[in-house]
Amino acid sequence: MSTLLWKYISRLDIARKHKHRIFLLINAGLYGLLGYIAWLMIGENIFVNKEEWMLTFVGYPAVLGGFLLGIFLLFKMDQ
Repeated sequence: MSTLLWKYISRLDIARKHKHRIFLLINAGLYGLLGYIAWLMIGENIFVNKEEWMLTFVGYPAVLGGFLLGIFLLFKMDQ
């Protein structure tokens, strides 16, 4: 998913640093969306403090999966 997104963004006619920022923003948003879908499927019915757990389900995938893995992918793909 991330490599397809990077291939699309890398073709755009904008500055290199803007490509990186756009990629990281969209990638983190997509991983946050996946966390929210997991929250809707699993967490909404199980946990008592719904808002706190929803932020956990959305935040961890967005930061760890979207942002950090996106940075590693940029190191690998953009040379």
